[in-house]
Amino acid sequence: MRSISQRHLPCHAAGGSRLPVQPDCALVDGNRAPDLPLEVRTIIKGDAQSASIAAASILAKVSRDRYMLQMAEKYPQYAFEKHKGYGTKLHYERLEQYGIRPHSPAVVPEEMDEPMIRPEYYGKYGELEAARYLQKQGYKLFDVNYRCRFGEIDLICTKGQYLVFVEVKTRSQGAIADPAEFVDQYKQERIIQTAKLFLAQNPTKKQPRFDVIEVFLQKDGTKSVKHLENAFALV
Repeated sequence: MRSISQRHLPCHAAGGSRLPVQPDCALVDGNRAPDLPLEVRTIIKGDAQSASIAAASILAKVSRDRYMLQMAEKYPQYAFEKHKGYGTKLHYERLEQYGIRPHSPAVVPEEMDEPMIRPEYYGKYGELEAARYLQKQGYKLFDVNYRCRFGEIDLICTKGQYLVFVEVKTRSQGAIADPAEFVDQYKQERIIQTAKLFLAQNPTKKQPRFDVIEVFLQKDGTKSVKHLENAFALV
């Protein structure tokens, strides 16, 4: 059976319409099956279980990095050749300095239009809005999207005596639950364990603090930010 693997590839490519050999099945890394005109098999953590998905992941990353180098030539002020578009401190700093440019449908423009602000963009857009808000409030961004085996912390920043670990939750206005309600006890424990590892790797005399920032997006492009300081405590 001929199969293709999809990780970060566009659905139209994974669908096989541009492939010289038409596949019978698509292997997808994750639990969401795209709408394709062939059999789709979802595999959670597929890159660790399927050699095909692992290979597709490598190809996708190499292709993406090559594309970002092209974008670095077109937009040198963003330093894409250094961070490759990932959520690094440098990337956030350049976005704050130069703004967002609507180069492709995968980029959220500065002024939001409902057709372009789809749910898959909410998370990263909310993190960017939260980072902008914190910087305007006098916080200094230390790290973004810090990951380890326990989980991920969206933003890490400093202000005065505090080292602040920030969980960002983004929702459209009128959502049934407030974003902060999704930071339940289990999520808090994951964040705390991740923060403990970060502190072990980055010793500091500053006092750790855990905040939650809620970003609400409205259809007309406006947004609001709610900052919950000391949302939960280090235990």
